[in-house]
Amino acid sequence: MSDYGLTAYSGSDGIHAFVNSLATTEPISGVELRLIARNNEVLGTATTDANGAVTFAPGLARGKGGLAPALLVTGATKGDYAFLNLKTPGFDLTDRGVAGRDAPKGLDSFVFTERGVYRTGETVHITALLRNAAGIAVPNLNATLVVDRPDGIEYRRIVARDSGVGGLSADLPLIAAAQTGTYRVKVYSDPKAARSARRASSSKTMCLSVSSSTSPLMRKACRKAPPPRSLSTAASYTGRRRRGFQSTAN
Repeated sequence: MSDYGLTAYSGSDGIHAFVNSLATTEPISGVELRLIARNNEVLGTATTDANGAVTFAPGLARGKGGLAPALLVTGATKGDYAFLNLKTPGFDLTDRGVAGRDAPKGLDSFVFTERGVYRTGETVHITALLRNAAGIAVPNLNATLVVDRPDGIEYRRIVARDSGVGGLSADLPLIAAAQTGTYRVKVYSDPKAARSARRASSSKTMCLSVSSSTSPLMRKACRKAPPPRSLSTAASYTGRRRRGFQSTAN
């Protein structure tokens, strides 16, 4: 019975493997791990560190056919031996609420405005945060914002300048006769991609709503009584007040 417990995670940055003791769950260092392909070729060899972890380069995980990773095997270190089959399906934990989102490819952006609904004639303040695949800020990079109207026609194109620490900001003025509905803001790091097919993988999209609704109207209809003959005489007024809203466009 082996005491080696092997765990492997595959991602865009390679294959991460861990060796822990099944008896104590403590990480085991100094264990030699070999990555074996389907054709039994040794793709790579590494030794676990103090955390019981090793990392195999991304290129080794992208092999096709006979060079695809198949097994993770420990060497005959400390008189123990274990292996992990990489061809079987991994654990599906999506029903546990830990599915998360797909790992970003290239740059990742978080785009937001100070609120979600605007009136025609107002100015929308757009902020974007740029991060790389590792979640690290990308400074000194300008981006192109492409704003589409609710009917899909491009409304405006803005170049957002870097404000430091991967932060971008831009103002979007809405004309008084702006079309109402949901506007879409796409952020491109490559101006050529913004001018061409606009692939979804090359952009980040957020939505905002533009409405023609206004503040409540206070309407008063007053009828004044006959004026007093003297300033010392109190004047009385009667009137009606109605509170209403203008209709809101869809």
